[in-house]
Amino acid sequence: MVLALTVMALICGCASNQNTTGNATTASLEGDNPASLKCVQDGGGLQKSSGDQNTVYCIFADGTVCNEWGYYNSSCKKGECKRTCQNIGTLEEGWYDCKGNLILWDKCNGETPLKTSC
Repeated sequence: MVLALTVMALICGCASNQNTTGNATTASLEGDNPASLKCVQDGGGLQKSSGDQNTVYCIFADGTVCNEWGYYNSSCKKGECKRTCQNIGTLEEGWYDCKGNLILWDKCNGETPLKTSC
């Protein structure tokens, strides 16, 4: 139960000011990055990708996920791209964006793509 709540908190981006520790963590607001700030100000949480550590996603309560710079530049908007659980039962199981890019490795089978806590 504790593990499930911890993973949900990471996916939710509840604590958008946490430092990175391991693969599945929230991103930090370093150096007043305008894309990160816009995401958080608009109610999103930040998540570094498990697949590409240089990619940070903005994740919203409705399950929308956008590359933080795509959201900042309005090429991705709330409601357009929902995260999905893919590759269930494999080592690649986890949350993916609508283009098939890995957001976070996770045992997500049967979970809702919507943020359910925070």
